[in-house]
This record gives sequence, structure tokens and C-alpha cells, in this order.
Amino acid sequence: SFDSWPYSPATVKNTTYCFCHFDYPAPHFSDDVFLVARLWKTDGTDKGTSMIPAPALETLINQFGYVVSTIATDKLFYILVFNNSTNAYELWRSDGSGAGTYAVKTDISPYYNPVLTADGKTLFFTNYDYTNGYGLWQTDGTSAGTKFVPLPANSNPQNFYAFNGKLYFTAYDASYNTVLWVADPNAN
Repeated sequence: SFDSWPYSPATVKNTTYCFCHFDYPAPHFSDDVFLVARLWKTDGTDKGTSMIPAPALETLINQFGYVVSTIATDKLFYILVFNNSTNAYELWRSDGSGAGTYAVKTDISPYYNPVLTADGKTLFFTNYDYTNGYGLWQTDGTSAGTKFVPLPANSNPQNFYAFNGKLYFTAYDASYNTVLWVADPNAN
């Protein structure tokens, strides 16, 4: 529609997800147009284009935060959102349905910019916590399946390259030497 401004697209199989603005449906008391962001999906056809009902995500991005980035795995669309009210990043996922759109981690540190890398069905991301320092995490799209990848504390992972179901990256070892690592989610 007029001034929809689609942004942050990512494709899962044959479906593209993005956020689009549209005129807020509540009555206006001025001539100003008030636009809100909503999550959409499309297969490229008119019939295959629809809005995904996700009220909690919509409230977050339209009132308390903003979309930082998006990425897709083989099965899920992931959204990194910054929440101004909690001063933390949140990782959301969507399978294309309202019920399948929810947050998997809501306490990602604001002090480091999270890096998202997808490979196959796994999403890897960086995060800082007081136990592990700046380290690598992975998720399968569930809260229970979101966990720290066991590396030395403060390993500072960087230079991510996903290939053939594995994630290659550089990070510190226990002696603070920068070495090449590989994470294989299938082998734990």
C-alpha cells in the first residue's frame, strides 16, 4: 500500500518475510498519517501474501523498540529487536504463523552488538553474559534449545563462516591465542 516501506527481508524456502508499514487503523485526530510496522510473508503472489498476526512483536517494535536485523535458517525467520524499555536485545522467531512467532531469548546484552549467522536449521549468535563473557550461542528456535556453545570464557568469537552444516570462526583459546574453531550442532 501507499508508503509501506518494506524492510528487513529474509527468505525461508520459497517464502519471503519482511516488515511493512501501513496506516494505523484507529481514528486520527489530525491530518497526519500514523504508520505502524507489521510482519508480512509472501510467496510472490497476491494470494500468497499476508500479514502475520503477532501482537506482542507489533507492540514491541511500534512502541518500545525497533528491528535491528533479520536472518533466516532453513525453517525459521529470526528477528533481532532492541527493546528500549529493558535496554536489551531480544531474539524472536517466526514460522509464518501468529502462534509460531515469539521470543526465544529476551536478555541479550546491550553492550555488544550481537552477530547472527545461520546455517541449516541452526542460528548462531554472539552474546555477553557474566558467566561466560562474550561468547557464542546457538538456537533451534525454542527457548529450551537456546544455549551457550561451550568455549573458554571471554573467547570473543568473530569472523563467522557457515558451510555444510557447520560454523567456522576465530576465537580465543584458554591461553588467549586466536585460533580457528568449528561448531557442529549435529555433533553437540
